[in-house]
Amino acid sequence: MANRSSEQRSKHEKRKNNSRESKDSPLQLTASFYKREDESISKRTIKKDVSDHLKAVATIEEHLTQLKQLRRDNSNTEKIDFLKASITAHFVTLKTVNRTSKTRLNDARNRTEESKKLADEKYLDLQNLQYELGHFKKEIDKCLQFKSDDGDIDLVDVEQFYSEAPPRLANEATKTDEHKQKLFRLEYELEQRKSLADEYKTLCDERDNIVSIADGQRNKLEALKPKLECLLESSQPLQDYLEIPIDKTKDLHSKANLLSRPLYTLFLQLDSYAKACDHSVTVDIVGDISEAMLERNGLPDNFDSDSGQEDDVDKEEVVKKKRRGKHAVQKITTDVKKQKVLHCYPLHIKLNIQLPKANDTFQLTFRYLTVLKLITVHVSIPSLTNIPEVKSYEDILNTNTLFSCLYKDDTGEYVPDSITKQLLSKNGVKDMDDCFENIGKPYIWAQKISGLQILTESQSCLEIDPSIQDTIKRIRDRVIYRLSLRKQISDLENLATLKKLNPPVKLEFSEEWKKISEEDVREECGETSKMFGILCNPTYLKCKANLSNYKIELILGLACDFPSTTSLWRVQIENNNKIFNCCNNAALRTIEYTTNSIPTDPNLIINEQFHLLLQSIQVWCVSNHQDETEQSIADINCVAQRFTRGKSRDTPMYFNRKGFYVHDLNN
Repeated sequence: MANRSSEQRSKHEKRKNNSRESKDSPLQLTASFYKREDESISKRTIKKDVSDHLKAVATIEEHLTQLKQLRRDNSNTEKIDFLKASITAHFVTLKTVNRTSKTRLNDARNRTEESKKLADEKYLDLQNLQYELGHFKKEIDKCLQFKSDDGDIDLVDVEQFYSEAPPRLANEATKTDEHKQKLFRLEYELEQRKSLADEYKTLCDERDNIVSIADGQRNKLEALKPKLECLLESSQPLQDYLEIPIDKTKDLHSKANLLSRPLYTLFLQLDSYAKACDHSVTVDIVGDISEAMLERNGLPDNFDSDSGQEDDVDKEEVVKKKRRGKHAVQKITTDVKKQKVLHCYPLHIKLNIQLPKANDTFQLTFRYLTVLKLITVHVSIPSLTNIPEVKSYEDILNTNTLFSCLYKDDTGEYVPDSITKQLLSKNGVKDMDDCFENIGKPYIWAQKISGLQILTESQSCLEIDPSIQDTIKRIRDRVIYRLSLRKQISDLENLATLKKLNPPVKLEFSEEWKKISEEDVREECGETSKMFGILCNPTYLKCKANLSNYKIELILGLACDFPSTTSLWRVQIENNNKIFNCCNNAALRTIEYTTNSIPTDPNLIINEQFHLLLQSIQVWCVSNHQDETEQSIADINCVAQRFTRGKSRDTPMYFNRKGFYVHDLNN
């Protein structure tokens, strides 16, 4: 009975516990479930899990085989259900074993992570200890290497100390004690330096007194300067009336003293010429005076002496542009070298030349390249009045080629000195036009007038011996003739003027005047282009005209030194796919020779050559078109003394001022 009552009591307690658990929340139930799972996992062993896993897998395989056999036989349904339930139960066992292994793996990982963390903490402590150890060693080394500052003080020697020092410092007790002797010598040195400091202060006071007196005198002089300026200003009307530019001349001479030697030589000649020979020429000096004073008073102006500064600049640029790569760094270094080798002296000379019969002026700027030892000439032409427009030759007043060949073969397109050429090539300067575009051209006549000695490869350039009078005359004449040439080309482009010719020209122009290159001339003219070989740096203009079935092509060649070298004309006529020119037609050769050799005024030569050429071509076309020469001349309503001449029965093609056609203008 007692056993039954105890069993009933335990069953009653279990029911109470189950009722309590059922009353708990779902989170508590889940927590209690995982807690029991963890407890059960901790009680299990790995060997037991392995054996359970193997048994479950073997049982599942066996039951699956039986289940497959039973389904094939379609018998014993109850046994099939039993096998399914058994297989499911064993899968639950496998799942339990899997969860157990996963739990063990996570526990191992957590323990490993804690061990690593502890090891890292220990390693960090070790590093801190090593750092403190190294710091202590350094401090110990500093203490061991400590040296007193008194070793750097130059003390008097011992004999001098005992002979000059007072008895309270130089006594007998210090001779036996080296430490006291050192201390007393230092004290004696301190007293000596204090006395020297007092003497220095006294001398400084005397110096300040002298400086104050000098400042007072300087202030008086500075106060005198405005009074003198006021006096000069008040006398300005008298200076203007007497034409005595005292202030301007004084400033100009003070700037001239800062010029480099070649510029100073050039300035003396230009200023003397302007004052003595030509009052339409004025000379001025412009630039930064402060930089000129610095460069004149000791800053090196050669390229080699600044190599250290250049290296510093290159290093700074390389650091700034390091991310841009090797090629960008090389480009920056080359640009710095170019700027250095083309360095100009801070002061320049400006020459203003007035044109005759006009108030227009043009300007020449002379610069000195301190590294290359060259004088460059830059031309500036402001907007001129009463200048006609030109379409075909717009750069007729181009400042880069305006003074080309002012003397023979002196184009300014190359560096005259071979040494300078090598220096430019060494520093990466290959294109001369780009380098000298903004600073001017290094003409040989400018070098020789400035007193510079050059070695050039051209024999004709070595023979140049310019004078200041001749050079300025050539410069002025070149500008005047270029303006005249511009007007003549403008008249050339104005085809309406041809209608006023007597006799009238019946040609119709199919293509207006345009500028062509030398390659185009060689391609179109062939062998006949050799006639332009006498022109220096020529410019070519071309137009086309028609007369009935004749297609006429005209090419005009102009040298850069026009009118020293006359203009040349070339004619080519096409008719029925036949081309006539000076090579295959004697009449056209005679026309070209007569046109190119006509003597006339340089201000009218192009227009007169053009009119003569058109009238002659018109006669040639008409006479060539018909068999009877006399009838061809009659068709253009002209009068001639003789319609034919010589064995070749030439036609008179030149219209003279008397009103009839002749065979030769010279007769």
